[in-house]
Amino acid sequence: MPVTVPYQRLPRLRSLLLALAAGVVLAAAAAAPASAALLIVVPSLSGSGSVSGGNACTNGATVPNGTVTQCPATQIGIAGVDVPMVLVLTAVPQAQPAGHWTFVRWEGCPAPSGVTCTLVAAGAGIATFTPRAVFEDHTGPTATQPGVTYSTSTDRTVALAWSSNEPVKAAACSVDGGAFTPCASTTQQTLTLPEGTHTFRVRTTDISNNAGPISPTTTFRILDTAIVSGPGDFSNVKAPTFVFSSLTGLTFECALDTAAFTACGAKDTGNNRGSTALSGLADGVHTFRVRAKDGPELDRVPATRTWTVDTVAPTVALAPTSGPGEGALQAVNRETFSFSASEVVTFECRLDANAFAPCTSGVTVERLGAGAHRFEVRAIDRAGNVSAVAGRTWSVAVADNDNDGFNALIDCNDADPAIRPGAIEILDNDVDENCDGIVGTTPATAAPNTRVDQILVTLAFFSTAAKKSTRFTTLQVKNVPLGATVHVTCKGKGCPKGLTGKGYTKRNAFGTVTLAKFIKKPLRTGTAITVVVSKPNAISAVKILTVRAAKKPLITTRCQPPGAKRPVAC
Repeated sequence: MPVTVPYQRLPRLRSLLLALAAGVVLAAAAAAPASAALLIVVPSLSGSGSVSGGNACTNGATVPNGTVTQCPATQIGIAGVDVPMVLVLTAVPQAQPAGHWTFVRWEGCPAPSGVTCTLVAAGAGIATFTPRAVFEDHTGPTATQPGVTYSTSTDRTVALAWSSNEPVKAAACSVDGGAFTPCASTTQQTLTLPEGTHTFRVRTTDISNNAGPISPTTTFRILDTAIVSGPGDFSNVKAPTFVFSSLTGLTFECALDTAAFTACGAKDTGNNRGSTALSGLADGVHTFRVRAKDGPELDRVPATRTWTVDTVAPTVALAPTSGPGEGALQAVNRETFSFSASEVVTFECRLDANAFAPCTSGVTVERLGAGAHRFEVRAIDRAGNVSAVAGRTWSVAVADNDNDGFNALIDCNDADPAIRPGAIEILDNDVDENCDGIVGTTPATAAPNTRVDQILVTLAFFSTAAKKSTRFTTLQVKNVPLGATVHVTCKGKGCPKGLTGKGYTKRNAFGTVTLAKFIKKPLRTGTAITVVVSKPNAISAVKILTVRAAKKPLITTRCQPPGAKRPVAC
């Protein structure tokens, strides 16, 4: 076993020790003479620090408590000299941050003395030592007061950043005095918060799991702005008004297009709103921006609206090859119309006197009655500008399908040549052979060769019913016999002008009698229109149209024999 000899008592070894201090590394143990003393030292570190004496050994500032760092081996000896070999190691704790790391003890050192460890190989042979310097840190890191940076792209968002006086492994954040929860990173936290005043604190933990003190509190304010109303994406208004709001701001600044922000009024504290009116805008794209302010604080992400001012109406055109030619006369009763516009639009179409309704190019109109017709189309652009109407007028000829010499305008059955104006009426067969609107019958009480005819008419209409009124687009009395009298009256609130009092009378009527001039306005629910079609020595036809709430109008049919004071059931 090696003998430890204090080197202070061996003056002969001064030059040898100087060589050792300089880090002289001699031949390996296998190459040393058998009579030589050889000292081999393999030190290690626990925690963060360094060991001097022999080969330099340090592990930096990022090694936590209990983590071992192996150091290079040092071996010393003098060939042919059999004298004690001595090596003194000194432990130095990590200096930064000051006062955090301390030297605790030596392990595996036979002669420790404070921060030093003396190792000796006495006599011939090899002496091997594995001393370990133990360092520990039990002081948490100190975090700086977080700095705040406001986002200029995301509403109500801030980034808080801080630093610590030593490497850290974790950070916990507290917002508005709440509990500490893990931060997104050890140096920064991004928050999106409601409008108002907020506080933020952070506490960091070092690599040895020491939690530091809570940082100083950072206080900041968040303002936000919203546009409540303004023009749509496309508008034909050159002087729009914008309404905007903010919960915490007190005043507003506005900017149009590339102009700088200027004050645009204080908010109404009753509803947190403000407004500004623009004027004289040119056609084209515009951008309006508004931000709330409260003293030096302001909304870093202004509320923005970009829109297009368009005051020019579009143009619309019918395709030359679609539909009939202008002024054409033809027997075809079905047509297709194609059309286009000068910009992005929606189309509205109408046929004859009907109202405009949404449509698309390629619309088809069919079942056209004989006579003149007109198709019209107009375009409405995204800003609401309405084009001039493009239209086409033509006529549909009336066909004589049964070739009896009378077309469908005057032939009550154009599929049967035996039924036509002037044909011989056959009694009691429920057929109107002569198209006069009267079915010939022989009353049971009539004297021989006495004829009493019954008038049969149809009250035709198209309507749209609502709860309080019904709008009619068509109201006609059809199959009126030649020479008959049509008398129309109305009862109820809101009767059309012309049907009150004595009502409307058309004498010497025939075919179809239109009542279009009486339905220009909706008829109120409960209104009743009575149509009486009469002719001498004939049973009059009575039609009563009653307007109902949200339902199709009700048609009631009555008959009034010659000389009777009131109608009865037919």
